[in-house]
Amino acid sequence: MLKRKIRESPVTPGWLSKFVENSGFRIERMKYSREGSTELAFEFELMPDDYLRFAEEDVKARNKRGRVNAISNAKRAIDCQVHGLLSIFFEDYSEINKKFDYLSEMGILAPRILRKITTIRNKVEHEFLAPTIQEVDDAIDVAGLFLGACKHVTYMFTSEFELYDRLTNEEASRGLLVIYDDEKRRFRIVAHDGETRDGWWIVDQKHTLYSPLVKIMIRGHLSREVDITLSGLRSSLSVYLKRKV
Repeated sequence: MLKRKIRESPVTPGWLSKFVENSGFRIERMKYSREGSTELAFEFELMPDDYLRFAEEDVKARNKRGRVNAISNAKRAIDCQVHGLLSIFFEDYSEINKKFDYLSEMGILAPRILRKITTIRNKVEHEFLAPTIQEVDDAIDVAGLFLGACKHVTYMFTSEFELYDRLTNEEASRGLLVIYDDEKRRFRIVAHDGETRDGWWIVDQKHTLYSPLVKIMIRGHLSREVDITLSGLRSSLSVYLKRKV
């Protein structure tokens, strides 16, 4: 028996407007629920931990050459991690000029801390000055903390979540079940009114709602940030609804 292929269509303002109207879904009451997680990985020949280990080995020399190499490898560890994270969400992330700022907006890093390492690295490479032992130690510590902070994104990656509207536990929820397809780097969405569901609706990397969904996917499980992030997604959906089909 042949399995019926599930229809896939791109998310449009018209579809979202129709769902809101027919189901009674209220964006302003929308809540978030994490439904599933998985482990994601990126693969380069040299990984962030490799560069961090190189930096730790370099600094043991306690001479100028070792300090210079340690700074460069600490920065490479960060750059490798940044590029790896972006590769999870984008096939081509070369057009993202301010990569630190983008990941900061997604809730992954604090760019001011990382720019401190960039400042030290620039002093080495453009002013031809040797970094101090303290600067090198600080750079290695920051790189290590950054790599560790990224583990919640890749090791406990939110692969599925629901955006629902329900006033009481007894009331059937209306909402959007959102699943991240890491192979195709896109979101698959199914809308439901508590009883029936339609086909898959797609948000790809070029879609207006892609980054807001990435943001809630990354930050949604952090209780201290979910309300702020959800508020931003509500705004994005409301603005999107006002567009012409």
